Amino acid sequence: MTQSHASPAQINPRRWPVWLGWLLLTIYFLTPAREAFDQSLDKSNYATYAHFLAHDFQWGRDVIPMTGPFGFILYGQTYSGELFATRLLGDLLLKAAFVALLLHLFRRASGGALRWIWLVGVVLMVPTVDDLFHDFAILVAALVLLSDPGPRPDRCSWLAAVLLGALALFKGTHLLTTGLCFGTVLLLAAWAREWRKLATLVAIYLGSIAACWLLAGQSLALLPAYVRGVLELSSGYNATMGLDETPFIRAAGLALAAGLVAAFAWVAARGARQPRFLFALLLLAGFSFIKWKHGYLRADGHVYIFFTSASVITLTLWLAAFTPLLGPPPAPTTGWRRHVGIAIVTFVTGFAVLGAAEFWLWRVYRIATDAPQRLQANFRFLTRPGPARAGLDEQLEHNRREAHVPQIQNEIGGGTVDFFGFEEGLLLLNNLNYHPRPMGGGAFNVFTAWLQERNEAFVRDPATAPAWQVMKLQTLDNRLPAADDPLTLRAVLELYSPVMMQRDYLLLKRRAAPATAAPIQLETRRVQPGETIALPDPGAGRMLLFSLESPLALSGRLRAFFYRPPELAARLTTRLHPRGRTFVLKPTMLRHPVILSPLLLDNLDVIELFGPAAGNLVQTLQLMAEPGFATGGFTVTFYSAPRPAKPDDADISEILTYRKYPLYNRQPVELVTQETGIRELNKEPIVLVHAPGSITWDLAPGDQQLIFSYGLMPQAYLDGGQTDGVEFNVEVLWPPSDGRVLFKRLLKPLTVEADRGLQRSRVFLPPFEPGARLRIRTHPGPDNNGAYDQSFIARVQIKADPLRPEQFNGLGVVPADGRLPKGAIASIGNRPVFLVHAPGEVVLNVPPPAREMLCEIGLLPGAYENGGNSDGVGYTFAIIRPDGSREVIDRRSLNPRDVPADRGPQHVRLGLPASAAGAQVAITTDVGPHGDRGWDHSYVAGVKFR
Repeated sequence: MTQSHASPAQINPRRWPVWLGWLLLTIYFLTPAREAFDQSLDKSNYATYAHFLAHDFQWGRDVIPMTGPFGFILYGQTYSGELFATRLLGDLLLKAAFVALLLHLFRRASGGALRWIWLVGVVLMVPTVDDLFHDFAILVAALVLLSDPGPRPDRCSWLAAVLLGALALFKGTHLLTTGLCFGTVLLLAAWAREWRKLATLVAIYLGSIAACWLLAGQSLALLPAYVRGVLELSSGYNATMGLDETPFIRAAGLALAAGLVAAFAWVAARGARQPRFLFALLLLAGFSFIKWKHGYLRADGHVYIFFTSASVITLTLWLAAFTPLLGPPPAPTTGWRRHVGIAIVTFVTGFAVLGAAEFWLWRVYRIATDAPQRLQANFRFLTRPGPARAGLDEQLEHNRREAHVPQIQNEIGGGTVDFFGFEEGLLLLNNLNYHPRPMGGGAFNVFTAWLQERNEAFVRDPATAPAWQVMKLQTLDNRLPAADDPLTLRAVLELYSPVMMQRDYLLLKRRAAPATAAPIQLETRRVQPGETIALPDPGAGRMLLFSLESPLALSGRLRAFFYRPPELAARLTTRLHPRGRTFVLKPTMLRHPVILSPLLLDNLDVIELFGPAAGNLVQTLQLMAEPGFATGGFTVTFYSAPRPAKPDDADISEILTYRKYPLYNRQPVELVTQETGIRELNKEPIVLVHAPGSITWDLAPGDQQLIFSYGLMPQAYLDGGQTDGVEFNVEVLWPPSDGRVLFKRLLKPLTVEADRGLQRSRVFLPPFEPGARLRIRTHPGPDNNGAYDQSFIARVQIKADPLRPEQFNGLGVVPADGRLPKGAIASIGNRPVFLVHAPGEVVLNVPPPAREMLCEIGLLPGAYENGGNSDGVGYTFAIIRPDGSREVIDRRSLNPRDVPADRGPQHVRLGLPASAAGAQVAITTDVGPHGDRGWDHSYVAGVKFR
């Protein structure tokens, strides 16, 4: 471990190797975009960071994400399609500044092999974990500042302070890390009484933060709000995101942590005693603890961050202790102490590298061999970014097709929409008008009561709330789903109503006049760990909510600081799960009331809240806790709140039917189509009914309407598809073979963009005779060319319900006999009317409160135009009393052939006698004075009672 004592001033290397090394390492450390985002958890978040900045969102006011305004650079390896060039430029500047500081430290460390070992270790290990580069850049910048011995900052110190200020805006935790690291530098300056240097560094650091904040288009007035959000997120992350590691990984981490402690202890005992070195030792020790927490708080793939960091920290520790980096190094150690030091650094570095390679020796080899490949790949990317971006765009387009939700897209249009869940990338992939609540990025990370309140206020305020919500109730780590962002969840349930589902996504629309009610406190109980309690009854039509207080003992607080908080779980028995289900609870997220019963696990449970079903009611609660909570148990408070109101403009049963039968709720009896093997579109099942084709079902008594989706496959009109369109017809087949067309629509997606994707229609069925069938037919377009006519149907529901006026061809009400004779079907233009061909009669029930009747009468234009020769029709309006007696209340005579005023629709308004309640109205038509009924196409339409 002998080192040259030459000072940096004595070294005068040739400039061109330095510049070449700087250029090559800048390219090497570059992180090009390598994958297109999708709607998964992490990639959804990564895509939003560029979206927020590109669309002028303000951090601290509009959004409180996990990253700062420059987060799109940090996570830009996931391509979002936005700010590609800006991100590339920002990444290049960042890497160039870092490499300049890295080489500055390398040169300050002077001669000897140790600085080369350190540089190689940094070059090989830092790029193996995406997050590590930016953390190590903070460490390098702080070491540059500590290594500057002058009374005023030199040029590299200026660059380091500027870089620290910029990195503070990459990620929320970077703001805290840069602050702590920079604080170490300030402590050294204060210790040395270098007040001018201290003031200059503070001005540079804070000036860099302000300048970068403004460069990102942010308002300086919102900087304090951003800092508040960072503090809330950081404290909440530590309290809620803990995840266990395997016993082997725990043992390996503890062994490595012990090795790091031994390394620090050995260096502290044998290293230089100068203040500059001691402050650097403090900096490295604090950085090691941060990386331990980063890796083992959420111990999934994050643990490898700690292993990788440890390898670099150990080499940096040795560089700081035994080179002239921070002043004259100590005299070389000899004898057994030297061997102990070599053994410690070898063990810690080697074990850390092995752990970073997930304890696969082959991956250790790959770490070394990947370096030249990385340099070559980055060089190709820089020299030809256009083709690289084209490939990413192709991936992104594929992901858009995979995530396409056209029916949700059609419903929302240009309206504002937010996502409740953690797949908000779905909104961006479908080019929807994403209008997030402040703490978006997944309901699971609304960690604290303050963040919950910010989100709730946003959703409840009509001035800020989006018009639509897309929901996928989901969580992670086996949490209680309703406990994620609970105030927003309850606000959404109160203020929005379900419209439809597509795939796993529930679309909700904001109510016109939402009714809200605060929860009512029922009782507070003291509950011991392991105690099973029966839950109070919230009352009919109400939900049960709860909040929880679970203070930690001193041992629990120490564990939470050094490792992670003790775990708390709840075991719930329910109507559907009498043996119980266990959920992880996060006490910080349970300070406000959370829906407990009915148990909400997914969107199906959410939909049922709006219907008459009781749902999966929770019967008992048992809390189970790891050691570390305060003695005396937990305080549980129960509340009652009304269930969400039934939607005014949606039928819950239809959404539930789709959830159960995503293709069709009744098996067809016949399918005529050209078989192509296509069974799915946008991850939804479909039935191809290639034009010309048809699909037929038997109708059952009571069938009232057909709801179905339909369209053409994208390849019919994209990527060279040349369809001229497909006409969709819905018809009822009367025994034995007569048919009646109820619906007709021509889709021409090649030329009409609105005809693309999934279309949705509702068709009311006329009353039919036993044995009738329902058929959907597809016909080729105007050119009668079916080559590209890959038409399909999906989401078919044949729904039975009581009779509705829509089934009676424009009549406006249900006739007393509930029948629609074949001869009653007629239309004027595209408007249906109920034909009462003279002589004829239709009888209508009078609703009890009605005091007048309005309707339209007339003759079809064909009765008197273009050769029509009707001599007129007489209308008689009579009350039929329960005893069968009749009372005429009005008569009308129409002769449109001879009287121009009788042409077109004639509006009738009749007062009804008070005794008409519960009676009937008969509308009778009679032939004209010549007794010729051949042209007497008389009709009634638009009947209303009021």
